[in-house]
Amino acid sequence: MFLAKSTNLTIDEANAKLERRFVSRFQPVEFSSYGIAGQTAEMLASIWRKECAVADAKTPDFARIVKDSKNNVRASLMALETELMCA
Repeated sequence: MFLAKSTNLTIDEANAKLERRFVSRFQPVEFSSYGIAGQTAEMLASIWRKECAVADAKTPDFARIVKDSKNNVRASLMALETELMCA
């Protein structure tokens, strides 16, 4: 079971709502999206090169896609998918 931090519910609050026998089995995994913008933009560029079927399509600004997605990799991939469909 994965519990992600959100602005509405903290991990401690989520754990308080679960039975103690389940909480004792959890392994907390801390992660941050800080500093991943460059790598995410490179990944989007790589996907674009592999997936874009139109040779003369205008290449999107991958860094802007990542920034607009607030370093959220999934949101960046979804935005790139939209760009690919429109190309």
